[in-house]
This record gives sequence, structure tokens and C-alpha cells, in this order.
Amino acid sequence: MTESLGLVLSGGGTRGAFEAGAVQLLAHQGTPRPKVITGASAGSICAAVLAQAGSDAEFADLTDVLRSDILAMTAMNEVFAQSDWLNELAGTEIEGAVMRAVLGQGRPTIGPDPTLTHDPLADTAVTAPGRWMLVKGSVLHPVRVTRARKALAADASSLMTLDPLEDALRGRADSGIHPVDQARIGTAGVTLRLAITPLHAAVPRYITESGHIVGPDALTPHPAGAAPGVIEGVLASSSVPVLFPPRPIGDDVYVDGGVLRNLPVEAAVHVGAGDIIAISANPALPPPLPDGPRRPDMTTTFERYAVLQFYDQVRRSLEWPLADGATLTSVFPTLNIVAPFEVQPGLLLIDLDYGWLRAAEATGLDPDDAARAGDVSDRLITGRQRAWYAESALTEAAQHGTAPDPHMQRALGSAKQMVADAVSEWRAFGLPLPTGADGWAGNPEVH
Repeated sequence: MTESLGLVLSGGGTRGAFEAGAVQLLAHQGTPRPKVITGASAGSICAAVLAQAGSDAEFADLTDVLRSDILAMTAMNEVFAQSDWLNELAGTEIEGAVMRAVLGQGRPTIGPDPTLTHDPLADTAVTAPGRWMLVKGSVLHPVRVTRARKALAADASSLMTLDPLEDALRGRADSGIHPVDQARIGTAGVTLRLAITPLHAAVPRYITESGHIVGPDALTPHPAGAAPGVIEGVLASSSVPVLFPPRPIGDDVYVDGGVLRNLPVEAAVHVGAGDIIAISANPALPPPLPDGPRRPDMTTTFERYAVLQFYDQVRRSLEWPLADGATLTSVFPTLNIVAPFEVQPGLLLIDLDYGWLRAAEATGLDPDDAARAGDVSDRLITGRQRAWYAESALTEAAQHGTAPDPHMQRALGSAKQMVADAVSEWRAFGLPLPTGADGWAGNPEVH
């Protein structure tokens, strides 16, 4: 690897756990501290943490800090807060419907286990409630609905805010998430670029290690000379439109950097990165249409339009021309483990370990062996994912005094066997396993 090693981290909400696991593997195998780090959205949070490293040893330590921060997110209110208008509906059917739609959106289905004749976990997913829940809520809670409408009229900028995350990053809250030290970043010697999207200009901009804004080339200072600071840059880069309010900075307002540069390879190249490791929290290919080849309705078509634009943007980022002799190593999942804004420690831990496995394949094997190892890691993670769901269902039944479902018990046993077999196959590649791997096949997942 060159003296100008670059690390690029994508957006993806709490799927950033995958990235945290991947960088921990890099540190475990002795990868030196990157001289250039770029990130967008969730990747900007990871980037800001890692940019505090002034040495290889500090980089390794900060990957452990990043893992700890991910696992500290045990409740949504430690990271996100509901907006005032949604708070007015706290405890109602409407609030529950909205939050389930947000938190459950994107949680993957569980594919079938081919060894089972009856698979109770096949196609398991969180589904958003129907319109009836909203109608029911408005009828049962007319006073709250009226108050919520007034609050919404006063501020209709978002569903939630990033206030708890800001408090944690600035050291104003004891959430288990470590604060970010702006001064430490400024003197660490890392070139940092956090992608932000100005709503008025509609071109990518970046926050630097000194907290200044630079233009699309990641080098030219913004004419207004705005210097909001790294933490404000992280918050702007993470402000997913509609979910979180735009951040006013200087002469513009900013939203999620992932809108235009979800995998900012371009910025890393512009500031001189040579060998680049790009880690994405999202798969490289878009998910299939839910209804297959059948003609989709208007809503599905519009949603697909946004999805295709997103994946095309990422593809073009990976095709950005590198300097002579430079290399690009990409680390992608093929599975989604959590919904983008879901905080569930057990699933986050599985996603962390998934990132470790994928990074080990991408950096430790030739392409053919990496492809074979990828099949093994996908089976391993699928087995753990299925085990988590089965254990959750059996625990819930026990709490309600219900006899355990024998089909679910068999599904759990099969999932654990899937894990055991995949771990054995993985060891044959000579690649390291994350901490705790020896217990994956025998111990319950984290709940």
C-alpha cells in the first residue's frame, strides 16, 4: 500500500455497523492509519471518529471505539429524537404507525431454509401498518391530533431530529457514544472530507479536517469562508431529507451528503489518495422488484426511480479514474441485516461481524477465492440472522406462557447447524474471525 492510503465510507444509517466491523478487521490485520478519510452520512460519523488517529496504534484503538459506539446504540432516543409534532402523538396508534414505518422500512426478509419442509421464518419482515391504523388513531385521539397539527404547522421540517447524536458527539450526554474531539482531528495529520449536499447549489461540498467547507473538487475553499466545524459537518452529512431537518450553515442549508456522493471516492482521489479502500454499508446491486416482472404501480415505479439513481451514483463513484499505479479495493455486503434507522443491538452486532468477514475476503484473497468465501460468509450471517429471529420468537412465546412452536425449534437448530458448518468452511480459507466466533454455533445471539 502507498503512503497515501485512502479510506472511503458510505452512508447507510445504522447499517454503518457493517463499516465499523470492516475497519476493525483492517486494523486487526495491521493496515496502517489511512492518510485520507472521506465519508457520507453514517460514514461521516465513522470518518470523524477515525480521523482523530495520530498514529497506527491510535487508528487501531479508534476502530475498537467505533465498535463500542455502535453497540452502545441500544435505544432510538440515544441517537434520534422525535420532532415536536410527532411527540404530541406519543403513545397513540398514529405515532406507532409512523415509527414502525420508519424503523421497519428496509428490514430484509429472511430467505427460506432449504433443509426445512416447513420454515416459519421464510420471508419474515417488518411491515408498515395500513391506513386503517392512522384513521383509527385520528378518531381515538382528536385532541392530540389537533395539537400535533398545530406543531406541524409551526415546524414541518422533519419526522425526527439528530439532537441526541449531537449531544453525544459534543460530549453533552452520557449515552455510551464517545465524543469527537475537533482539536484532535485538526492536529492528527489525517486529510478528512465529509460530504454534504447544499439545497440551493445542488453540487457536492465537503467539510475538511479543519472544519471548513470546500467545493466539489474537495480542495477549493467555499467563497463564503464558512467554518462550521467537523461535528456540524457530521450532522449535516447525516441529515437524511424528511427524516431529519436540514442544517443551516452560512449562505445555504445542507442535507445528507449521500444525496449526491454516498461513496465519495472522487473526493479521496482529488486530495491525493493513492490506494483506496471503499467500504459501503449497502449492497452493490439494487434489490429486485418485489413483484418480479409484473408491471409495477406508480408508487413502486417512483420509489424504484430513486433507488436506481442511488445505485448508479455509487457505480459511477467506483469508476472514478485513479492516479497511475493507484488501486481501489471495494468492500460491499450482499445482505441487509437491519433497517437503515433501526437500533437493535443483536442485529447490529451481526452486521458488525459481517463487515469484518467481507473486509477479510476483499483484502486477503484473490478474486476467485474471495467469491467463494463470500458465499460462505453469507451463509454464516444468514444462519446467525435466522437464529436471532427464531430465538426472539421462542422467547416471546415463553413470556406469554405459550408452548414452543416445534417448527420454530427446528428452524433454530437448523440455523445453528448452518453457522457451525459455515464457520468450519471459513477457517479453511485461513482468514481471521471476529471476537466471539467460537460461540456463534452454540450460544444464543444477543437480544
